[in-house]
Amino acid sequence: MRHVLSLFIFTCLFVSTTFNYAQTVREDILYIKPNGKSYLYYSTLRARGQSFYKAIPKTKNFLQKYLYIKPDRYKVINRPNEIRLSFNTDSYALMSEEDFNDQELTQDDNGTFTFDNDTLNRAGRRRYGIYTTLQVYKQFAYVWVLPENFEFVSYRCNRRGTWKKRGNTLAYFGYQVNNLLFNIQFRPVSPLSADDVKATLYEGNTKGMKVTSNSSGVQIKFRDGVLFAGENTSISALGEGVLAKLAKTLKASTKVQMSIEVPVTNGMNAGNWMLAAARGRIMVEKMVNSGIDPSRIEIKTYGLQKGKDSQGIEIQLLNAPKRKQ
Repeated sequence: MRHVLSLFIFTCLFVSTTFNYAQTVREDILYIKPNGKSYLYYSTLRARGQSFYKAIPKTKNFLQKYLYIKPDRYKVINRPNEIRLSFNTDSYALMSEEDFNDQELTQDDNGTFTFDNDTLNRAGRRRYGIYTTLQVYKQFAYVWVLPENFEFVSYRCNRRGTWKKRGNTLAYFGYQVNNLLFNIQFRPVSPLSADDVKATLYEGNTKGMKVTSNSSGVQIKFRDGVLFAGENTSISALGEGVLAKLAKTLKASTKVQMSIEVPVTNGMNAGNWMLAAARGRIMVEKMVNSGIDPSRIEIKTYGLQKGKDSQGIEIQLLNAPKRKQ
């Protein structure tokens, strides 16, 4: 009976410990600042039935960078090489002002930043990168939020997971993971201007097109007959060149959207509507074949008012709208 009771107690302890390991959940959110080199950092960790400490480097006035600490009751423990914030609870949340160090963040001659947290020699190390000593994270979320003047170039992790990107927010979701290494590249961008587009389009023939700026981005008006030769769907040689240059512009400015407006000169003629729709479709196909995501392009056809002079196709390059603060 004593043996059975001991075995029962051991089993309960094992199950309880395993359950605690399985419940470890962590979320890190980095709000990158406009300089690209510092960030506002929010981190939360939860593990049922555990108590935690947060190890931080020994610096003068070390608590000043922390804007938020939950729970508000904690102990500060001085260790030989670090300071520990000890929480007698099964969860905590911290918000702090941080700077990337020179090992984890580099910048090339083109201005592209590369973040890599694989900065330590991993030889003989059981733990590295972002890790937990409680076996694995049941759930781990790692989120970057870029300011408007940056865009993501590439991102990867050494562990399986799901990436989600919404605008300037990039999130990684991992399950049953540990020892996570991230490599994230991002670069500065500026709104597209009329001068940028003129420098591209006006390398050759400048006749038959007018480039201007407006509140949404850059507007390009083409004289009727410039992009398409005659009353058909054959793109002119100039039109081929224009679309190739616009595709190049969109590849260099990944936040820019493209809107194509095709007028219908005689709205009472169904064939004219079909011709306008076909021309719009062909232009989209040309852009897609040049490597542009079709979700970045929209087509509009519209009928001109009776008696109004014929108009050519209009293309609008739309800069990304500013986020609400």
